[in-house]
Amino acid sequence: MEPFQSPGPASLILAESLDLTGAAPLKAQLVAARGTPLSLDASRVRRLGAQCLQVLLAARTAWSGDGLEWRVIDPSPEFAEAVRLMGCPELAEGGLAECGLAETDPSPPATAV
Repeated sequence: MEPFQSPGPASLILAESLDLTGAAPLKAQLVAARGTPLSLDASRVRRLGAQCLQVLLAARTAWSGDGLEWRVIDPSPEFAEAVRLMGCPELAEGGLAECGLAETDPSPPATAV
């Protein structure tokens, strides 16, 4: 079974198991869809590993950089719980905020005189 199926040019149905073995095929499907707005149907996902989450986050960044819509639709409870536990709950909520990254000041820390 493939990690996901492509029902149309702007939609991917994610597989039930997105673990280490699913990361490379997921990346290949996303690369093939690059350049078009994309919806990812996460309703069938029962397991999501960190490797596939990294692939999804990289894709979200790429689509954002291209100025194209990219969103997760209909997340399963397991998908929502996995992204919450890994610090990215907004991924299941359709949000585009960065996961787990605190706002930081790029200036060097002040030193005591």
